[in-house]
Amino acid sequence: MRRAIVVGCVGGRGSVDAGICSGTIDDNGATTVAGTTSDMSDRLTSAAKFVTALHVATRKGPSFWRTARMIGKSAGIEDPIRLERAVQDAATAGLVERRASRGLVKLTADGRGLGA
Repeated sequence: MRRAIVVGCVGGRGSVDAGICSGTIDDNGATTVAGTTSDMSDRLTSAAKFVTALHVATRKGPSFWRTARMIGKSAGIEDPIRLERAVQDAATAGLVERRASRGLVKLTADGRGLGA
């Protein structure tokens, strides 16, 4: 039996984004992804690194805002365009809340739940 899934750099919440592609999961758990590109893989990796670094930085104070630039730096994402994409993808997935005007981010309840 195969089940349809949505995978990619943003969460499968029904949104349509360039970072989402459809795929299937076989009975043995193998995933087949249609339309996977190197760019999508890089975006997924960057978003995951960003969320992980934010989780580590906010472990003791999850409701505090942090600067996206500092979190990106600790995640090894120093290119501003790549950082913006990572933050945008994490926010679209519902893992990060952002105050773009100030460059601040914090984890949502869903983002904090990933580390549990």
